[in-house]
Amino acid sequence: MVLLLSGCAQTSSYPETRSLAANHRLIAIIPPKVEHRGIKRTKATAGHENQERASLQFHQLMYSWMLKEKTENRVFVDVQRVNDTNQRLEAAGYFDGEALTPAQICDILGVDAILVANFTSNKTMTDTESLVTGMVLRGIGPFNRGTQNNKMALTLELFDKGTQDTIWTYTHKLSGDARTTPAMLVNKLMKSAKNKMPYYYPKGSPKK
Repeated sequence: MVLLLSGCAQTSSYPETRSLAANHRLIAIIPPKVEHRGIKRTKATAGHENQERASLQFHQLMYSWMLKEKTENRVFVDVQRVNDTNQRLEAAGYFDGEALTPAQICDILGVDAILVANFTSNKTMTDTESLVTGMVLRGIGPFNRGTQNNKMALTLELFDKGTQDTIWTYTHKLSGDARTTPAMLVNKLMKSAKNKMPYYYPKGSPKK
């Protein structure tokens, strides 16, 4: 396995990762796992609902990003539509806690590989506290952001159906404040990961 470090980002893969990925025709993005840590001032049910809502949002944003890259001929693999993925997973009991291996999920979805994402946030203060603190420290103004109260650990894993193994992993750490949106996080993550993701055409190579 090859391990590469770049700032707050880390990539691990196997020497044959790109050759394996080159044989993939269709992949699916699994609904991301979203976990909030740190501030615990909401009811458990509300926290669970927030995480489910965030997972759906991250899922759609990641799909939209990959679809855009495919449409603009930057990646060579097709990505299964979010609705198709979720409907098949729901029918298999995935959302009800059915224990499924990554290989089984690939079979259920009819794909060559699955992209699994995990988003973990650690808040040091509430969003309101972050904004107020930012105003106090920087002065009140329309362009002042709050302090960076939210640290995010983002992980992408690519599971290959043929080898039944994870062939590529990418991790990245980001900091944000009360105004950091899921779209901003996904955009930052995918822009950072795209040059290392095995589905992108190598620079200088002819695109089909």
